[in-house]
Amino acid sequence: MRKNQVQAVVVMDFIHVLEYLWKAAHCLHDKKDKTIENWVAERAFKVLKGQCSQVAKGIRQSASKRKLENREAIDKCADYLLKNNLEKQVKVALRRSSVKRFSHC
Repeated sequence: MRKNQVQAVVVMDFIHVLEYLWKAAHCLHDKKDKTIENWVAERAFKVLKGQCSQVAKGIRQSASKRKLENREAIDKCADYLLKNNLEKQVKVALRRSSVKRFSHC
């Protein structure tokens, strides 16, 4: 088998990020709350901007301030964002995609 030198960037599946954010949102908001979609969208955009640790910290603080007893989904979401080093992956992917765009001009 021949080895090729290929550079690849692996970015965590953003769908999983959204799933975790929705589960966390349901811990913090009523299911009928109309602001829940905006809450998820705001945090999703922050993740895409590479602000994963801020999102993780913020949702944990919200759960603590509300003294939630059932916060498993909150902690799983925060752990996922931090454990998978999404912040670094997003920054690397954005940097490489901008290099590719400019190099193809």
